Amino acid sequence: ALVIGNNNYEFMQPSLDTAVADANAVAEVLSNKYGFEIIDVILDGDYKKIKGSLNNLKNIVKPYDNLLIYYAGHGYLDDANRGYWMPVDANTIDSEDNSQWISSDDISNILTLLPAKHIIVVADSCYSGSLVIRGSSDSNNNANINQNYFKQLLEKKTRKALTSGALQPVLDGGGQGHSVFASAFLTLLNENNIVLPADTLSSSIKKIVTNTADQTPLYKVVPKTGDEGGDFIFVPQN
Repeated sequence: ALVIGNNNYEFMQPSLDTAVADANAVAEVLSNKYGFEIIDVILDGDYKKIKGSLNNLKNIVKPYDNLLIYYAGHGYLDDANRGYWMPVDANTIDSEDNSQWISSDDISNILTLLPAKHIIVVADSCYSGSLVIRGSSDSNNNANINQNYFKQLLEKKTRKALTSGALQPVLDGGGQGHSVFASAFLTLLNENNIVLPADTLSSSIKKIVTNTADQTPLYKVVPKTGDEGGDFIFVPQN
């Protein structure tokens, strides 16, 4: 897992309150309960650090690895409906210089090049749904959870994203020290004791978040990245 949490922005206002705490807590539950190797926890990452770490994933992950990328921080949607992750040194949105912004296309291109079989991006930022709302199909909903079902999911390449909202702002709080989305994500992972497909996890998160806040989490294929219909699966180690 590569985990990113940005609170303290140099030019954009306001700074955020919960992204750093969210990132640290996500890294902890992934490592302690699900046995993830944490590649890095980037806190208040600038463009060079975040983009460099994303690009370097191709030198770290292997073909049968499962990779989770978590981002919490500011997001932006331009007039052409292109979405961006904003590093802490990103120029303000009224600037004509977007060279320090990380676009949805940047992220998609990285996912396409990575050899890992199963990849999920979990994005908790405003307008994060722009990563998947580009002509993608919904993930497969299948309530028949059995051994053959898991086998089929694991055999197929996965490039999915779980986002805290659609093309809308999202709350930077509301979850007892976490964002409302991160709180639901963390609670469900901490309480889970079964083999858990991300599709099932996302359905539970959506119910919790939409009952609490005016934002709609999405779980979809990241378009044009080679997804074959598999799913990312969380397996508790204890």
